[in-house]
Amino acid sequence: MATAADARLFFSHDGVQSLLSEIWWGDMERSTEVWKLILSFFMPPLIYTDLISFREPEEEIKPSAVHHIRDNDSVGGNDVTDFSIADIIQNEEEMEELKTLKENLKVCEEIRQTSLGGSLFLLQRMKKYIQDHWNKCDLTAILLFLLALICRMFPWSFNVGRAVMAIDYMIFTLRLIHIFAIHKQLGPKIIILGKMVKDVFFFLFFLGVWLMAYGVAHQALLFSYDPRSKWIFRRVFYRPYMHIFGQIPVHEMDTDKLEELSCTYNHSEIEAGAEPCMSTYANWLVVILLVIYLLFTNIVLVNLLIAMFSYTFSKVQGHSDIYWKFQRYNLIVEYHYRPCLAPPFIIFSHLHILIKRHIRQIPSAKSQHFAVELQGRKASRLNTWEAVQKENLLSAQNKQQRESDTSRLQRTSVK
Repeated sequence: MATAADARLFFSHDGVQSLLSEIWWGDMERSTEVWKLILSFFMPPLIYTDLISFREPEEEIKPSAVHHIRDNDSVGGNDVTDFSIADIIQNEEEMEELKTLKENLKVCEEIRQTSLGGSLFLLQRMKKYIQDHWNKCDLTAILLFLLALICRMFPWSFNVGRAVMAIDYMIFTLRLIHIFAIHKQLGPKIIILGKMVKDVFFFLFFLGVWLMAYGVAHQALLFSYDPRSKWIFRRVFYRPYMHIFGQIPVHEMDTDKLEELSCTYNHSEIEAGAEPCMSTYANWLVVILLVIYLLFTNIVLVNLLIAMFSYTFSKVQGHSDIYWKFQRYNLIVEYHYRPCLAPPFIIFSHLHILIKRHIRQIPSAKSQHFAVELQGRKASRLNTWEAVQKENLLSAQNKQQRESDTSRLQRTSVK
């Protein structure tokens, strides 16, 4: 419900972040150093040694215990709370080790993700899957890979397959940006980058209008006859775009240098591939249009884009902690339900899920980690924790209200 309502403030609360930290770390101690995790990642047998310590399943946490969680940016830091919700909710089984999945056999994993959704219909689950931007990136990369694989099977399309494969590699590489979402400093930067991309699309819309307006007028005034469609497209869009970055052909502006070029006015020679001569009657008008075009694009539009970037950066950076905590929840939920084995061994995890869920009809215990039902003593402890957090929140709001300028002016007026 909070995810659908985009309630970022709810996810920034200490209780929610503490529960997410408990799910993320599983039974592993939260004070584990980063170098131990990296060493165990490359040498998995070290997990069975005492290098990484785990909590005992029977371990009970005292009600008065206070957790001081270390803020570890590289693995997803936790917020400090005086009475953590981790003291209340106890996991019933050890969480599977989370690993980043590679691209081999990734199609099976994407199909498995579309099947998540409980009682939703297939079309609804597919629609929910498509709404995620990273899933769109995965589908694009997979489709391009299949297209390149098919093209490389035939000699006449082999080079096309190589070109598509090169573009597909870029998409797969850019997909790695998603793993930085768990980082406290880099996570908000990813959100800023995504919002800036939207700003660029608005900028390109205005720029495209000016490119077409100036490019068509530029082409019509300089070349009275040029049937070559490729060159027309290049002069209308490509060359005006390069004018923004300072690549301005001086020989098209100076009429004294036009005679030095080898060209022709003969239509038949132009159709055969010869360079057409540029018209000189409206050269002065071309210069005026170029000045107006550069003035508007380089000064007005570019500064507008910079202003939009600055507004987006300040807006997100001012609430970076809230944005990061909301993004951290989505990442933890995504990797929580993923199989533990990496490609190419992920196929065994898919077979195990198929047999366990659909054949043996064994429900998943992972789904209970985000929907825990408390009864008896645990429920009363949760009510106590909620009451304490409510009082802390109300006292903080009252203190903030008393220290505001409006309250000070009111007290001064009364005095």
